[in-house]
Amino acid sequence: MSVISNSAQSGASDSPNPRAAIDEASKVGEDFVRLYYKTIEQRPHRVYLLYLDSAVVIWDGNPHVGTPVVQKLFEDLPSLTFNVVSMDAHPLSNIAVGQQKSFIINVGGSYRISGSGSKGFTQNFVVTAEGGKWKVASDVFRSQISPNQAVI
Repeated sequence: MSVISNSAQSGASDSPNPRAAIDEASKVGEDFVRLYYKTIEQRPHRVYLLYLDSAVVIWDGNPHVGTPVVQKLFEDLPSLTFNVVSMDAHPLSNIAVGQQKSFIINVGGSYRISGSGSKGFTQNFVVTAEGGKWKVASDVFRSQISPNQAVI
């Protein structure tokens, strides 16, 4: 499995050219989203390879930390298909991450579990440069409920 290559290792989030950093974040976000959802649909047993060993995944409120636990999460999920309708990516400030180049990627859309109806979702990733590749440091996935299902 290839992981998206990272062309630069230094933090550019607060660079003299903020437009270039935003453009890079958008490109990385688009490439990452394409790879991530293709992998989760076609090879879910390999999704964990996109994560740092110390990654934290919060999946519908349930925490999963570290490679073996994250790997088990994705291996145990039912067959899923995703329809991504929105993606936004921004560089994280050097104030927050030092010289570690990192981006936040926000995704929204719907997913379908094999044999059932679709549900909305949001997913927020923090990806960071590691060894010339982009890896997920943090992932928060949240299924959305429709207004008629909400308990008020």
